[in-house]
Amino acid sequence: ATLLVMALLALGLVQWLYRGRGPLIGRWRVLEQIAAQVNQVTSPHGLLFANELVYFAARRLPPAGLENSYTYELKLASEAARSLGIVPRQQIDRWVKEGRFDTVYVCGAEVVETWGLPRLYASHARYPAANPAWDCYVFWDKRSA
Repeated sequence: ATLLVMALLALGLVQWLYRGRGPLIGRWRVLEQIAAQVNQVTSPHGLLFANELVYFAARRLPPAGLENSYTYELKLASEAARSLGIVPRQQIDRWVKEGRFDTVYVCGAEVVETWGLPRLYASHARYPAANPAWDCYVFWDKRSA
């Protein structure tokens, strides 16, 4: 009886994985397109702001302190964040608005507007999401100050 239950659970898991592979394959293809765009418009030593998936797909190392996008939301004292090698969200906001990054990858129209990316960068590419409010963008070609 135990073997039968285990076999049914395993079969259900295999079926779930098989059915769920389509969206993952589709997302990876888009990530490869984004990575190709990033690599085309960013010099090998150019500074890129992105998430982990884009850094991985583009085969680029993230800048120090930006290795894990989940840390951006941590509320730590500046000394604690510095000792852990974490860049606080306010600092990232400043860096982006100052034009520190050669290329910026971001998702969400609200973030695009909050950071004023169309004013900072002359060129961009849009990658549509199911919900247009979460479309993703690559911005490059910094405007002169």
